[in-house]
Amino acid sequence: MSLSDEGGVLLGRYREQADSTEQVECLQKLQAARDLWAYERVMFVECFDRQNEFQNENRMYTNARYFMDEIDRISEEGYLPIVADIINARRVTQEVLNYQYQDKDMEIEIIDVGGGIGERQQMIEVFLMQGNLHGIIYIVAVDEYDVYTLNEAGEQQNRIRESLQLFGQIMTHPWHIRTAFLIFLNKQDIFQRKLETTNIVDHFPEFQGFQNDVNDGRTFFRSLFRDSANGRDTYFHDTQATDENNIQTVFRAIRSHILTQRLIELGLM
Repeated sequence: MSLSDEGGVLLGRYREQADSTEQVECLQKLQAARDLWAYERVMFVECFDRQNEFQNENRMYTNARYFMDEIDRISEEGYLPIVADIINARRVTQEVLNYQYQDKDMEIEIIDVGGGIGERQQMIEVFLMQGNLHGIIYIVAVDEYDVYTLNEAGEQQNRIRESLQLFGQIMTHPWHIRTAFLIFLNKQDIFQRKLETTNIVDHFPEFQGFQNDVNDGRTFFRSLFRDSANGRDTYFHDTQATDENNIQTVFRAIRSHILTQRLIELGLM
């Protein structure tokens, strides 16, 4: 089993399989992963710590560590996912997804557009088709300051610099004045852990803060995106998507911002 498999898909797969042979094979793979984790845990932990060295060919997703830590529980026959399993599962957005829900007296619609290279043009087209959006949430995996990937030209490119470039392209469009740009600097827990062993300045020579300082790192990356905002107001949130309380706090702040903007439009503020 590849540790880069989407978290939770393989681990819960046997619950959905109608064919008993496939169930047995899946359970065998899970048992093999369980045995490896039991006897080679130190080696795997080192792989997680050094994953930025081999992410191009065999990228190891950050949720893999969680599922391997829980391998004893989730490899048992009859396994049912708990809330933490669902939160830590990863699903890559490859199409436009539309979510609508009621939050107290406000009806909220969220449009989720994939941010991969193949979806980027589609992302901008969807934004333009929607017209006057109240807000655009741009999510940045801030822990990827030391991660590189191959761009369309086949060249190595830093993941955050790539994200900055895309953000700059989005900001060149003539957005409505009421559209708020909300930047989520996500994966703060992994970002903080990485800073203990990896220095930002090794990948961003312009960084002038203290090494291994979380606050200096956050301030630096905020400044990079603020500089790319083409003069538009941007609102930053430090997020950890696997922390339910953190995300609830962030969305309460977003809801308050949207309400305030609406009151201003109506001339009530």
